[in-house]
Amino acid sequence: LLAIYLLLNRLVAAPLSDLKEAAVQMGDGNLDIDLSSINAQGEIKELAVQFQSMATQLRELYNNLEQKVEKRTEELQQANEVLRKKQQQLKEANLKLEKANQHKSIFLATMSHELRTPLTSSIAFAELLLENFPKEDKTNRQCLLEIKNSGENLLNLINNLLDMAKIEAGRHELHRETLDLVDVIDS
Repeated sequence: LLAIYLLLNRLVAAPLSDLKEAAVQMGDGNLDIDLSSINAQGEIKELAVQFQSMATQLRELYNNLEQKVEKRTEELQQANEVLRKKQQQLKEANLKLEKANQHKSIFLATMSHELRTPLTSSIAFAELLLENFPKEDKTNRQCLLEIKNSGENLLNLINNLLDMAKIEAGRHELHRETLDLVDVIDS
């Protein structure tokens, strides 16, 4: 019985204990184990060889995984840098657009003012001429009336343009008033 016990201990229990210790080390993250020194025969030896092969494959996969993680981290850092640059470019473009919008608003306000002054004078002169022309001269009166109406239409367009510039600049106040839709449709 003692001989059988020693033989089973040497051929089965000791190699299985070594395999158990290797499994514990692998569980703790140590993939550099060497099971070639296990003194076993048959299935236990094959189990040790397969266990060694599994540890080697896991070590290679872990190393490849670390390399892939490093590569992806570098790619992400590069992508983040590109995004930061694009974000900065967008900020600069937005600043340029804001300045251009301010210049446009100033230009529209100035142009509207500069156009309204002579146009108002032209309308006033057309009204004066209409008052002084004889009522019998229908052709000239009609031409003066066209000049006056076209001038007023143009003045309304310019005023609307000025209002749009004020709205964009945030300086326009709304004044509510009733409106006859028939007049709007007729005009």
